Amino acid sequence: MWIICFAVALLFLFAGILIAGLSVSRRWRSPHPASILLTGTFLTAVSAFLPLYRDFFSNDAVSPIKIVFVSVNNSIRLFVVDCDFGSIREMLTDAPAWANTAYSVLFSVLYVLCPILTFGFVLSFFKTVSAYRRLFFSFRRDFYVFSELNQKNLALATSVRETNGRAVIVFTHVDTDADGFDDSLADDANKLGAICFKKDLLSVQIPERKRQKVFFVIQGDDTNANIATAIALTEKRKNPYSNETLYFFDDTATGAALFSRPATGGLVVRHINAKRALIYKFLYSDGKVLFDTAVSEKGSSEKLISALIVGLGQYGAEMLKTLTWACQMYGYRLKINGFDYSDETISRFKATCPGLFDPAINGQNIVGDAQYDIRLYGGIDAQGEAYETAVCDHAKDATFVFISLGTDEANVAVAYRTREIFERIHASGDGRRVSGEPFIQTVIYDPATNQRIGQAKNRKGLAYDIHCIGSLDSFYSFSTFFDTELEKEALLIHRAYGDTDENFYYDDYNYNSSFSSAMHRILRRKCGMPATDREALSRMTPEEQAVEKRALALLEHRRWSAYVRGDGYRIGGSQDERKNDTLARLHYCLIPFDELPPEEQEKDYNVIA
Repeated sequence: MWIICFAVALLFLFAGILIAGLSVSRRWRSPHPASILLTGTFLTAVSAFLPLYRDFFSNDAVSPIKIVFVSVNNSIRLFVVDCDFGSIREMLTDAPAWANTAYSVLFSVLYVLCPILTFGFVLSFFKTVSAYRRLFFSFRRDFYVFSELNQKNLALATSVRETNGRAVIVFTHVDTDADGFDDSLADDANKLGAICFKKDLLSVQIPERKRQKVFFVIQGDDTNANIATAIALTEKRKNPYSNETLYFFDDTATGAALFSRPATGGLVVRHINAKRALIYKFLYSDGKVLFDTAVSEKGSSEKLISALIVGLGQYGAEMLKTLTWACQMYGYRLKINGFDYSDETISRFKATCPGLFDPAINGQNIVGDAQYDIRLYGGIDAQGEAYETAVCDHAKDATFVFISLGTDEANVAVAYRTREIFERIHASGDGRRVSGEPFIQTVIYDPATNQRIGQAKNRKGLAYDIHCIGSLDSFYSFSTFFDTELEKEALLIHRAYGDTDENFYYDDYNYNSSFSSAMHRILRRKCGMPATDREALSRMTPEEQAVEKRALALLEHRRWSAYVRGDGYRIGGSQDERKNDTLARLHYCLIPFDELPPEEQEKDYNVIA
């Protein structure tokens, strides 16, 4: 009996420790590691007490039942520090010598471990109660609820606090006891006055109130867990007041398929591709630089926007697609060269948006349709010797360079090298106008590095003029994701197409397409496109106004055509709404403006109005 119970007790103890460790390393959502360890320790104590009471109740008819209940009772007393170790030593006097020593050591461990677990549980309980008290007694204040505490979410929460001082910030799944947890994150969260829960987002009870907006943010490194949480949350939250929004950060094909058209009712879902959002932020704030750096061409009234994209991964692909519609402007011609080390990457990119590379449109400059010239080159290592040759052969006239190679270090190295290459081109008098061109931009996540690279100079004090985007503290901001002014303009554009508000909020394509139109409208105003100056338009004759408006409607169609081609569509399909041409990614309006049916032309007129 002594041997069996001791072996079982050790089995429960080590099993509890092992399984708790696995739950931490593999980030199981349930059960919690503390619960596993608590259960294992309790079963260890019960097993250890059993042989002590066997002889005590040996003459009792119901001794087995009494032995079990008394063992359970004394195990509970261990956790509340109400068990006398001296009495246990007395009960071990009749045990074999080895058992006396082994059980004494085991109970010594339990006398220390059980109260510690109890204290941790009580502390956690009161922390949870305090968190819920703050949560439920916050009235008429917006809630921002984050799925976990990480650098990106913390940067976003910090910006929210700076913009909305009354906002209630909630971080979930914050386990400060987990291995590898960054305590500085918890310190920064406390400085923000955030409420932190150990429970995951789905387990925390967020109140539903009529006059209280709730913004859920799901963003983390585990994409599968993010998708599962997003799905469960949309099923769980059915707030009848329609004042709750989920910001789901995801750039996977699975997420796009599941949330391109989420179920309506209650929770509004924003499916956010962070890579695209970063490119759009640049376009919204500094997009005019694309046109300011364009160069005049001999024998042409148009200026050339010559873009070089180095690295056609997610950032590079998004930048290329964005440039095709953003640069649809009168008086400008767009040429894009794309370099990547992998031919396979280029092949896959072309497969996602074949309409962009349709030889009937790419490089053809058809009046009334999208106009651009895209050329992609594989097998080019931006850190190898062939890179300079490729730049000189294909892109020495570049006015804008975008570099994204996966890491801050690689981006910095290639950005510096690219500046050196173009300075050598300038020194040779071959293709450059002045030193300091072209405009070179790269992605740098680290805030300190981002700032310093932008200010870097060589040993002679000459600036490298590297423009950095992507800094965590500036990109993950309130204005980037929660500012609704641009969204309001996008909604007006969506309505101009004759569609419902529901199809704007619950359809990824409609939402993003209208957003691109709103941003293009801002660029058109900055570039002085036809019919954008309302005061000048009011002084024109009706005939002149008609000419201006037609020119702007045609430009809007060019923008739309480039956008949907980048979204994967190609020409084809039917006007019949009953046909599922969206599944085939076909659209019958990918034709020049003058060939459109009158009702389709009218939509472009409505948009510009």
